[in-house]
Amino acid sequence: MRALAFTAFAAMVFTASACASGGSSDSSSTSRDRDLITQQELEEVGRGFMYDAIQRLRPRWLDNRRSGIGGAQEGPRIYLDGQYWGDVDQLRTFDITGVIEVRYLNANDATTRFGTGHLAGAILIVTRRE
Repeated sequence: MRALAFTAFAAMVFTASACASGGSSDSSSTSRDRDLITQQELEEVGRGFMYDAIQRLRPRWLDNRRSGIGGAQEGPRIYLDGQYWGDVDQLRTFDITGVIEVRYLNANDATTRFGTGHLAGAILIVTRRE
C-alpha cells in the first residue's frame, strides 16, 4: 500500500513539474525544432551554400557515423525533393536560394522511409516548385 501511495505521489510531482512552464509565454520567444531548418532561418543566414548553412544552424546533422567495427565513416545521405541526391559533399555546391525547408531524419527514421544504408541518417531538402 505504501509503495502504491509513493508511486502515485511521485507521478503527481512529475506531472506538475512537466506542466510548469519555465519560460515566457510571450509568442515572440520561439523554440527551434532541432530536426528542421525553416526558410526563415535560411533567410537569416543570407546567401551561401547549404553545407555552410547546416554547419552554422545544425552542425550535429553533419556528424559521421562509423559502420561496423573498424568500418568506414559514413555521413548522412541527401534527398532533394524526395529523390536520392548524394552525400554530404553535394551540399558544398548547393545554393540555399529557393529552399523552403531542410529536415534531418535519424538513422531509424531514414531506414524506415528509404531502406537500409542510412547509418548517419538523412537530410531532406525541399525546394520551391515553380
